Amino acid sequence: MKFNLKNKWIPLLIIFLVAAGTAAGIFYYSSKINKELSATIPSVEISKPENASDKELEFLLPVAETSEPEDIDISGWKTYNNVNYGYYIKYPSDWKVNEAKPTKVWISSSRWRQDQPEGGASVTIEVSSQSLQQFIDDYNSADPETGSKIMSQEDFVFNGYPATRMIASTAIGIDFDYIFISYQNGNYIISYLSTDEIHNNMLSTFKFID
Repeated sequence: MKFNLKNKWIPLLIIFLVAAGTAAGIFYYSSKINKELSATIPSVEISKPENASDKELEFLLPVAETSEPEDIDISGWKTYNNVNYGYYIKYPSDWKVNEAKPTKVWISSSRWRQDQPEGGASVTIEVSSQSLQQFIDDYNSADPETGSKIMSQEDFVFNGYPATRMIASTAIGIDFDYIFISYQNGNYIISYLSTDEIHNNMLSTFKFID
């Protein structure tokens, strides 16, 4: 019987052409999808402050612009008054207040919130003798294994009071926001999630009792 080389290589050639065509199609559509995704992601520009060294620039992070809280009806909310440290804040009527420490209060939902990471975080208000720099140093050194640290800070006016806002990474992978206020003879540290509109509305009601 005569062996025909052409008959042997034709099926292999067909398989090769089909595989090459499939690979080319996958590459084309992957490139197209990547271009479309790149077009939808906004770029962030970080301007270099005057007289900033290259080392200082390594620690610069963009801080999200402050936006007004979404319009949530707070007419039925309760008011927490702390007469010892002279402040009050409103919170949803189905939330609870925990005064486990004399100088710190936790205000949190009494139920699991499906739309929030870890079921929803607390808003905490702490009265401290720490300075701003001491708070930052303590936070950065408290959990070195997980790398939790203050990532950015900026001065701003909080409900009429001069304050410093900070964004901090955590061991659970959720960035928390902190507001540091020096008022009269005390320093007040508020923690919350700026991505939580209920938190934002709560903070909009925070006032000192004169």
